[in-house]
Amino acid sequence: MRKLSVGVLGATGTIGQMFLSMLGSHPNFKVKCIAASKRSAGKRLRNLRVLYPICDEFLEMPIQDVETAKFDELDLVFSGLPSDVAGPVESRIAQTGTWVFSNAASHRMDRHAPILLPEVNASHIRVVERQATRGKIVTNSNCTTVGLVIALAPIKDLCERVHMVSYQALSGGGYPGVPSLDGLGNVMPYIEKEEPKVVQETRKMLGRERNGIIDDWDVEVTAQCARVPVRDGHLEAVSIDLTERTGAKEVKERMSSFRGEMKGMRLPTAPERPIIVMEEPDRPQPVLDVNAGEPERARGMSAVVGRVNVQGRKLMFYVLSHNVVRGGAGESILNAEYALAKGYLKKV
Repeated sequence: MRKLSVGVLGATGTIGQMFLSMLGSHPNFKVKCIAASKRSAGKRLRNLRVLYPICDEFLEMPIQDVETAKFDELDLVFSGLPSDVAGPVESRIAQTGTWVFSNAASHRMDRHAPILLPEVNASHIRVVERQATRGKIVTNSNCTTVGLVIALAPIKDLCERVHMVSYQALSGGGYPGVPSLDGLGNVMPYIEKEEPKVVQETRKMLGRERNGIIDDWDVEVTAQCARVPVRDGHLEAVSIDLTERTGAKEVKERMSSFRGEMKGMRLPTAPERPIIVMEEPDRPQPVLDVNAGEPERARGMSAVVGRVNVQGRKLMFYVLSHNVVRGGAGESILNAEYALAKGYLKKV
């Protein structure tokens, strides 16, 4: 069987380059074109700033202008475009019959576009059947939301109220990203639009799909987000008001045993353990744990939880996730693998 032909949009940016890094020798997908803004058109990645290991074939591909390139002969595209330009470009591509797996925020809150996280809400993919275009748009969440949602999934029935404080890596701001003098030796306690995204996306992702409609999770979620001088990895301090008394041991057991809705599917980018619980008092740490996940293709796809503590009816823990892998390119790739496995994408 042939591999599906794919394009990568926003190929010069942080997420776009991670797409290319992860798609080299992928068993199901073959990159046929890469595209970015007009100012990069005609150039090659080899002559630009390369952020992650990328195979020579992709480094030598000429970059196309995303506004004028033709994508209708591709099976799907992965979009790492900035949200301010992604919306109309992704809609145009979907109208041609090509599927779009997007990391951008533009379509996340569309009524019939899922924010897919297959271990948690695999059934949400059914809402794409209500999209009017021949090609469909599947989104993944904001890079901060994903770690929180994975950690909440096995204990969602215990949650009455959720509050999260994030310590977010500089790479979450994209490339070139945060100015060096703002980022070094500093903490910025505000990231534009981040906190509303976390709240809205968490409630949608943990909601219930019924007949092609997603009903939001009926739990109060609040967030405070800060940027810290770390390259990769978003660390989050989570505090939950519990619906009933429970112990830290039960919480850790639920998280450690969680395999989610893809159990047994063995998709290439799916980690064997979506959540890794650590007992050390000083973990997780970005420098030590950001690339957690097995097998090799799933490195960076596991969320790492530590310092689980229950006091009365208050649960507290830290969760770390790789914002460019699980919270970015890796999640889009996993979503496409899941869509293929469920028959939404066809190999002939």
